[in-house]
Amino acid sequence: MFDKLAGIEARYTELSRLLSDPEVLNGDYSKVTEYAQERSKIESVVEAYHQYQRVKDELDGARAMIEFEPNVELREMAQEEATSLETQLTTLESELTTILLPKDPRDDKNVIVEIRAG
Repeated sequence: MFDKLAGIEARYTELSRLLSDPEVLNGDYSKVTEYAQERSKIESVVEAYHQYQRVKDELDGARAMIEFEPNVELREMAQEEATSLETQLTTLESELTTILLPKDPRDDKNVIVEIRAG
């Protein structure tokens, strides 16, 4: 899962670079539109992945503080923070798993629903 997320993040970075490149902007506008649409589709995934990475880094810091901090009160505070961050991390993992599920190609299409009296 994380390899796929890293690949999506790399593509997002590449698209951002392409959209800021003057040659691309002065060239074919259909390509610019295509890049912008693709970037906007994966932006929420990249933001969720960055949030996951931030929480994971904070959790690593809290665990290091628990292990090496001589002050008992600070260790207890770090333990409480680590517990909170662990629940946050599991929530983010499930969200990322849900986000990475394949989309139905019919999701973007319109539908007409008729409601009749029964």
